[in-house]
Amino acid sequence: MFIFASNLYYKVMPLKKFAINYGSILGLLLVLASIILYVFGIDEKESIIPSLLNHVIMIFGITYSILQFRDIYSEGYINYSSSLKLGVSVAFFASVILTFYSYIFINFIHTEYIDEMIAFTEQTILSEDPEIADEILDTNLSMIRTMLEPQWFLPLGILGSTFMGVIYSLIISFFVKRKDPNNLV
Repeated sequence: MFIFASNLYYKVMPLKKFAINYGSILGLLLVLASIILYVFGIDEKESIIPSLLNHVIMIFGITYSILQFRDIYSEGYINYSSSLKLGVSVAFFASVILTFYSYIFINFIHTEYIDEMIAFTEQTILSEDPEIADEILDTNLSMIRTMLEPQWFLPLGILGSTFMGVIYSLIISFFVKRKDPNNLV
């Protein structure tokens, strides 16, 4: 759909549809990065690379989507609140895709992941506090196991990634906002 304004044609796309499209692309990029890291055997427990890569992809994806919306669908202008709303929406849709992929990966592809995570956590706790009581250690490990169950894993995964998207969008929106000089409001 096109609208005629000031002798220029510009495209109109609802923000929600745009966020779903770009959030899906970002989510698929995050899944692809996860698959590549898994194939190359780069483990998040032993390396900081997976975490850094996810953050860089998320920041780039949010920034790119906001800039695309601003420059293509909003005549080159976007206010802070619209930019923030778009960035958070893109992060939300990306986090839904990434979290569902992670759930499938943990439960059907890398089925020993939960046991490995519990063992790694136990080693970490014991190395930091070798005198920890067995009951406290068992309580901590059972809480972690509970958090990796689907009824907790899915909503917490989506909330966690979306929260990071909020943080990134707050910062990104500050730099990419561009006020329309013709809009006096």
